Amino acid sequence: MRRGVFGACAIALSLALPIACAEEGEPPPSAPASLRGTVVMEPPRIGIGETAIVEVAVISPPGHRVAPVPTPERVEGFWILGAEAPSIERSASRWIHRTRFQIRASKTGRFAWPAQRLEVEAPDGTRSTVEIEERPLSIEEVSGEFPGREVFFPVRTPPPPEGWTHGFLLPAAAGALAALSFVGLVALVRRPRSRAAERVRSSAGEDATRAARSALEIASELAPRDPCRASDLASGALRLHLSRRFRIPAMTRTTEELDAAEPPQALAASWPALVALLRSLDGVRFLPPDASRREQAVDAIREAQALVANLASLDRWR
Repeated sequence: MRRGVFGACAIALSLALPIACAEEGEPPPSAPASLRGTVVMEPPRIGIGETAIVEVAVISPPGHRVAPVPTPERVEGFWILGAEAPSIERSASRWIHRTRFQIRASKTGRFAWPAQRLEVEAPDGTRSTVEIEERPLSIEEVSGEFPGREVFFPVRTPPPPEGWTHGFLLPAAAGALAALSFVGLVALVRRPRSRAAERVRSSAGEDATRAARSALEIASELAPRDPCRASDLASGALRLHLSRRFRIPAMTRTTEELDAAEPPQALAASWPALVALLRSLDGVRFLPPDASRREQAVDAIREAQALVANLASLDRWR
């Protein structure tokens, strides 16, 4: 008898619970157990300035439709270069919905691809949501892996379209870069031990200034046609000028490292503007070209020319 009463109470309670929940407002249906999402970055380890692919993947039963993955407005530590069209890998047991984003690391540290919630529609029309947890991303410095390197890391760009030429500018830019490298090597091997050697060092600084001015002039002419290469040339010229004239390891340090470094007294007043200028050039070097990048390159190179002219009036070896 007691068992019958207990069973009747249990049935009544099970029927009452859904009614009570419905009165309070039902939450949206959760994703089925076989529906899940994840974020993967390839390569898993990335250094500052390098690119990677972030893939957002949702695994579902066959026939399910997944809403498009929105591009995050901003991901701290990264530039989002672009997104591929979504693709679906179909099999008899499951579908994999993939969306890939190309990113480039802009500064060092620990960051994360943000968590996202996507809507999924089943073949019968029912809707549910799938939660994708945030994916930790770490960006490392690469300069420590090349302790003997004396030349900064230029950006790698695809070759220009077939039939398109830069005229005299690319050979001139290559010559300017060669001159900059030569000046850097000369200053590196010279070891001043006397007044005569001091004069040699001063001459090397003046040579670096002349080479920087020449390279920036070529970069200014190149910017309207190829803002990426022009900004690369301008960044190298400015960095070598700082390295040779003020003994700052700007050729092997990233912009973020320079921002965190203590500037020499001679550059204390102009240091924030100088770092901002290098960051502006990085924004052109490491992002896809468009009309705004061209204007940004032209303005940044003009500022670099003015900055070099101002620095030339300072005490060279303060």
